[in-house]
Amino acid sequence: MFDKTQFQHEADFGFGFDEYDPLEDLGEDDGGESNLEDLLDENGVEPEYAPDIASNLSAAPATTVAASKENQPPEKRIAQLMENMGLRSSTLRKIIAYCETPRSAANVNAKADELQANVYSVFTAANLCALLENAGAIKRITEDGTPYEEVVIEPRTVVDENGIEYLEATDAPDVYWISTEPGMEAVEADRPGERTRALLLEDAGYLSVYRRILELCSTDGGASVMALNAAIEQESLVPDRKYTVSHFVELLEDAGAVEWRKPWFTTEAGLEVLSEMAAEVAQA
Repeated sequence: MFDKTQFQHEADFGFGFDEYDPLEDLGEDDGGESNLEDLLDENGVEPEYAPDIASNLSAAPATTVAASKENQPPEKRIAQLMENMGLRSSTLRKIIAYCETPRSAANVNAKADELQANVYSVFTAANLCALLENAGAIKRITEDGTPYEEVVIEPRTVVDENGIEYLEATDAPDVYWISTEPGMEAVEADRPGERTRALLLEDAGYLSVYRRILELCSTDGGASVMALNAAIEQESLVPDRKYTVSHFVELLEDAGAVEWRKPWFTTEAGLEVLSEMAAEVAQA
């Protein structure tokens, strides 16, 4: 049986960039930048909140940070970004939380790559940081905490062996990322536990299905869709066959109770809810 949920996470993660290579079609001659904006717009990411991916493929730090959508408060820009990015918003929140303590750009890039290790993504670590920076969720600083936009890079005077003075360019300081107050507020406002409880309350008729999925996905090795299907069918938890297991998995993922890490695993929020369910059963 074709499984939409597993396919999306193994192949595309829901963005529809099946054949798109971010390193191709970015030249001015063939209009690659415009094509990229069209792709982002078609797949639910508004161009005004998307980074200039072509310019961010370079590892060289910018000496100034241009303000993005200055007429809108960062709280609104961050909320819009999270909405537009759908399931990817979980990765963005984790990056923000990671940057609560100043982190070097290299460390943040490594963290972002780690978070995306199990999913296909056209967004590089630099792209994700650019999205968050444009929204006002993280900002650049130097190692000593100086805001990067305040950095003035002065050339140094060099005297050669003949006594001739000339100016030599100096390197820009390394970029460090730190979360902003609105960024951390967005992280703290995310309540996957509450969303999961609301889902179980709303869909109480299938409570046993949700519980079993959370249990199976909480094991050390997680659970594949095939294993979930087998368990649910064996235990006849969906006798009317109105929904597939993927339907319930998608709802749990939307709530933040499970996540795809090849295979499915119960998240910390999901484990908390599962523990509450177990306690309720014990008290009954």
